[in-house]
Amino acid sequence: MMVRSFTCAAVIMAGLCAGSLVAAATQPPLTLSDRLDCRIAIEEIYWGARIWPDANPDQKPPLMAVVSTDALIAQVEETLAQSVALVEQWQAPITGAMLQAELERIAHSSRRPSLLAAIYAALDHQPYLVAECLARPLLAERLVQERFHADASHAGTEFSTWWVANRASPASFSAPAYAYTLPAPSALNGAADSWRDTASLPLDDIDGDVVGAAVWTGTEMVYFGDFDREAYRYDPTTDSWKTASTLGGPLGLRDTTAVWTGQYVVASHGCTANNHTCTTSLAWRYDPMIDLWEQVPNAPISRTDQSAVWTGSEMIVWGGCTYAQDLCQVFSQVGARYNPETNNWQVMSSDGAPLGRTYPNLVWSGTEMLVWGGQSGDVSGGGRYDPSTNTWSTLSTDGAPPGANNTAVWSGTEMIAWGGCTGNPSCDSWSDAGGRYDPASDTWAPTSTSNAPTARSGHAAVWMGDQMIVWGGYNAGGHLDSGARYDPASDSWIQVSSTGAPSPRRDHQMLWTDSLVLVWGGVRGFTGTDMRTGGRYDPISDSWTPIDTTDPDAFRTHHVAFWTGAEMIVWGGTGDGLSGGRNTGRLYDPATDSWTATTTVGAPPGASGASAVWTGTEMIVWGGASGSVLRDTGGRYNPMSDSWTSMATSDGRADSAHVWTGTEMLVWGGSTWSVIWNNTGVRYDPTTNSWSPMTTIGAPAGRKSLGGFVWTGTEMLVWGGSGETGQLANGGRYNPGTNSWAAITSSKAPTARFGHVAVWTGVEMVVWGGMDFATDDYYNTGGRYDPATDTWSATSVLGAPLPARSGTGVWTGSEMIVWGGECDQSGLLTCHSDSYEGGRYDPQTDSWTATTLDGVPEARVFHTAVWTGDAMIVWGGTGTWSGYRHTGGAYFPQGSEPSILLVDGFESNDAAER
Repeated sequence: MMVRSFTCAAVIMAGLCAGSLVAAATQPPLTLSDRLDCRIAIEEIYWGARIWPDANPDQKPPLMAVVSTDALIAQVEETLAQSVALVEQWQAPITGAMLQAELERIAHSSRRPSLLAAIYAALDHQPYLVAECLARPLLAERLVQERFHADASHAGTEFSTWWVANRASPASFSAPAYAYTLPAPSALNGAADSWRDTASLPLDDIDGDVVGAAVWTGTEMVYFGDFDREAYRYDPTTDSWKTASTLGGPLGLRDTTAVWTGQYVVASHGCTANNHTCTTSLAWRYDPMIDLWEQVPNAPISRTDQSAVWTGSEMIVWGGCTYAQDLCQVFSQVGARYNPETNNWQVMSSDGAPLGRTYPNLVWSGTEMLVWGGQSGDVSGGGRYDPSTNTWSTLSTDGAPPGANNTAVWSGTEMIAWGGCTGNPSCDSWSDAGGRYDPASDTWAPTSTSNAPTARSGHAAVWMGDQMIVWGGYNAGGHLDSGARYDPASDSWIQVSSTGAPSPRRDHQMLWTDSLVLVWGGVRGFTGTDMRTGGRYDPISDSWTPIDTTDPDAFRTHHVAFWTGAEMIVWGGTGDGLSGGRNTGRLYDPATDSWTATTTVGAPPGASGASAVWTGTEMIVWGGASGSVLRDTGGRYNPMSDSWTSMATSDGRADSAHVWTGTEMLVWGGSTWSVIWNNTGVRYDPTTNSWSPMTTIGAPAGRKSLGGFVWTGTEMLVWGGSGETGQLANGGRYNPGTNSWAAITSSKAPTARFGHVAVWTGVEMVVWGGMDFATDDYYNTGGRYDPATDTWSATSVLGAPLPARSGTGVWTGSEMIVWGGECDQSGLLTCHSDSYEGGRYDPQTDSWTATTLDGVPEARVFHTAVWTGDAMIVWGGTGTWSGYRHTGGAYFPQGSEPSILLVDGFESNDAAER
């Protein structure tokens, strides 16, 4: 396929191409007409990439035949209105530095750099245009949504409702002057048979709390939560999250401690059970440069509720306990040291060590580790450990502050401890006292209590270079959202602004980035507040900004997903805490590695198990269920105009077969209000917005939970599923041209099943997997059906993935890729209810190749998968026992995008033409 030359003339860039070398800071303001031209140029690139289904009888129309100028003007004005709202509602303008950071994020995290390079070329490689026309729309929407949801005054209000009443005027927009630079799109570094993540943020635990371990690497926060099988990376510059590799790390544990070595995140110890009745000696290290975890030798001690500190060359782990009868009963004085250079552990001497305790404060003075306080055990004293001599010495307690549940930081010359409680272990009296410990003289001096924060425990503290900041915690009055900064030079406190601060919490993560304080997660007590939140505190301006919490409307399953050629559309489904279905959706753009919300204006009611197709210009979604209510409604979504068109109603149904013929959507089978296993069908014509029935003469027996249905170009094939008599091993062929059914032969057909996958290869339907509910048999068998000869042949089982049902399958053009699902656990130690295994089936050789487990997403069932042309993107779903998923990954069977060419100085390829 020829590569289009994306020149100014080709993409209607009148007036914008001249002077591309002029410094961005001197560019005149863009008029609305200029911005519209930019929008058209970008949409031309996306429209060129969008799939026009082969079944569509007409040629693909030009862009402006499928989206109106008014719709594109509305998009431009919406971005400007969002930018103004950030100023007027929250006094938080989008600065040039923020747009530059967003440019860097897009370039460095792009999962489709060739398409991004084509957009650059369409904007004549002018950094100012790319910043204002590509980066600003993404950043403005993200920040407005983030600020709205972080604003307590909007609790219980839908954003779309609020926005209608509070939409800012785009006329008052003013763009900042800034000397932008345009970073080159990063080439994908994925090799053949490799996974890459899709962006997401941490989840909460069963109690709604977000607790775990976090470190600052110098550029980002790496966080992994208790029992969360994902790890996460947060970049405060772009206010964006991404998931880290999940394979081989300390995932699914709790109470793990971690340090940053300069190259690795080293994590060790903790607990693997919900009831705290376990300890572990396991340890791992993570290299963010290559996104890889590796297990290191087991530590010589088994521990949980411990603490850790980095000395500059070693990680020291000390404190903690072992559990008995769900109680922390054995408090150890023994610790261990890990050296990443030698990859070895060393047991520390316990002679003269302080008495054991959980969660002690450990600070590194430059030559010694100082121990002070703790949470439970004997926390009345402390100690000093010298790793060079492997010896302990005492730490004076004369004049020291309380030692339970307090915090401690190292100032460069002193350890500053503050707050906490007395009455250990009941912790029923709180303190606002603190002390400064000088190891040179082994003496304490009190910190001033004038203007000090309210007495508390469970707070966090960090050293900011010249001051200590404490924030959060709790006392008799409840959880706190207040704090203060302590200056040891003047022995004085300054209260921290509470305007825009995160919600009250304790036991949260708090890190210093060299310019900002990051607060994330924590325990909410009984307030019901969402702990998947946080804030960034700027000590210079004494101001808070929220940490991004926008997910692709997280935690959903039984949703629909389509690849348009330019983005993945996710819509509907059901999720955590929902009794019905969602009517929300998101678009994932791999070129910019970003999620944007689909409008809910005019959207159909929420539903799971809906029928949906991609027509080339619209996603048509219809039916499904919301709890026990079947939907008879639907809608047509246009991603270019971000708009919905309503549909005529028809008999509601869910879990049906559905295909696009090129002119109609066919829906057959499933459950209706009157019949659980239906053998009727309907045809929807979007041109006339009308429904017509499909004949039932010769139709297969009624069924639902159909995994096996495909469109051949002339017929819809349906096979298998659940019927009134159980699982089925038969099916039928429906020809819309003649409105007639023909049976699919049962001779040599696969065993009866449901929850299988099916793909159309161009000549055959390949079905695989599934299960028989009556016998509890899971299958890794399948079959290939040739409609030309009405014959079946079996697929090989040699090298096939584990037997599984309700996974996903895609056709790449040469292979079927299956992944995930619920798998057979009978004697299979590698399958823990849900699978993260997959396989590539080549029908030409009747052979299987396993998909790699390196960087594989978390195991799941009822997720979705789409094929982008070079990658399979899986997203969402649920764990049978571990809750809903809000993560995904892109699997590249052949590696990075093929056929890389240089276009206008940037890497591009013909993927943009597909």
